[in-house]
Amino acid sequence: MPLIEALPMGVDILDKDSAPKLDLGTTWDDKVNGKRYLYVQNSTGSALAFVVGNSVLDMVATPGVVSTDRSEAAQTERCGGIAISTLAVGEYGWVQTKGRNLTCTTNGDNDMVVGDHAIIDAAADGDLDGIAIAAALTDVPVGRVVVDEAASVVGLDLTLDW
Repeated sequence: MPLIEALPMGVDILDKDSAPKLDLGTTWDDKVNGKRYLYVQNSTGSALAFVVGNSVLDMVATPGVVSTDRSEAAQTERCGGIAISTLAVGEYGWVQTKGRNLTCTTNGDNDMVVGDHAIIDAAADGDLDGIAIAAALTDVPVGRVVVDEAASVVGLDLTLDW
């Protein structure tokens, strides 16, 4: 994946586009805030838009294409990032892969507390679940909980390093 040092003129990480402005899989490090972003497309095979805070799944065949739709056959169980804006099916934009994000959506069971690992929820589209820090990890963690889960939202320190 290409890493860019600065966003090109006319590119904003909250933008969404119907045509790509950058190569899919381009990453940008926001050195001021300690965050990393990945340029993606919401899969055209998906039936779902994704919204701020959704976890998105990598697609097997096409790097940089992601989906929140768990029923889509080509998706993997690997988190591709956390949505920072709403993207309709087929739109292009950015997801966050590293650093603090306080808007991550969960399955709503409100069981995640500071220090827990966050993982992709096994059933819910776009949501996360937690594993207690003392429990054995059976999934690749998305990040560590930095703000307890409440009202189906959790704060994470994202550790996705793709």
